[in-house]
Amino acid sequence: TQNRNGNVNNEIEEGDDDELLAVATFSPRRHVHRYGSGSNNGNDSDSDNIKGSVPGRGRGRMYRSHELIRYCAKKDEVVVGGITKLLAQFCRDLAPDDIVTCIDRDFGDGDGWAKIGFEKVQLMPPLVMAVGLQQQQQLSQGDGEGDSDSAFASANTHSQLVRHYLVGAGIGTSQENAKFRQERPGMHPKILSELEHAKDDIEATGILVKHGFFPCFDSGVERRMLIVQKSKLGHHCKDKREELGLEEIDIPGHVSVMDIWKDSSPSFPDQYYSSNQGIQFLLEAAAS
Repeated sequence: TQNRNGNVNNEIEEGDDDELLAVATFSPRRHVHRYGSGSNNGNDSDSDNIKGSVPGRGRGRMYRSHELIRYCAKKDEVVVGGITKLLAQFCRDLAPDDIVTCIDRDFGDGDGWAKIGFEKVQLMPPLVMAVGLQQQQQLSQGDGEGDSDSAFASANTHSQLVRHYLVGAGIGTSQENAKFRQERPGMHPKILSELEHAKDDIEATGILVKHGFFPCFDSGVERRMLIVQKSKLGHHCKDKREELGLEEIDIPGHVSVMDIWKDSSPSFPDQYYSSNQGIQFLLEAAAS
């Protein structure tokens, strides 16, 4: 492992063999139609007669696509090495056509992934969050229409500061007589209602501050994609592809990984969005 100061520790102390340092896993297979590969160079007369093709975009093909998802489990430690072996075994087991992964730019620029063959295909803007005390009780007593400031003043002063999410999946809100469930902590509905009426990011920030929260931002997320056949990992898929009866992907030499990424369906959004007006102002301010 390597700590934040760059010091490498190759020794495992007695009793550490059961300690979880980090976890890496893959998503289930997704079928993504990528038009940039296996194309007929946009020959409409050919592609019009091919099932699943789009006129002017070539025939394309369905990719066996997976996402590499990584979770670090031990604070201030980063596992060094081993990812190429993990990917090679995954290719032998499932013969993916492509693998997508996300790089948290707070912890590096992903150069190590480029050496494996992952190419940068998307850069998400910084994401705004709010830091404050975990909402361990109702914002106010009864129906939630009371003075929110007094509720925060009476909150447990020994609570740790918690990062609260404003957008994304699996976000919870504080419910009556309940702590947060197994969800990422979000904002109380009363605060969300006030944010909905904010006129700009400055007013939205003021609403958060009034309730004891302060905006914070990450450095953005970088998406990288590995086209397995075009990488040094491609040969690991050979036996499995033959077993499954899969054809090789015909990728024209002039087609780049970025071309394939941009011309895919379904695709990933390239920015964050919220239907809450105040949160949208905050997202736009973070991205500017």
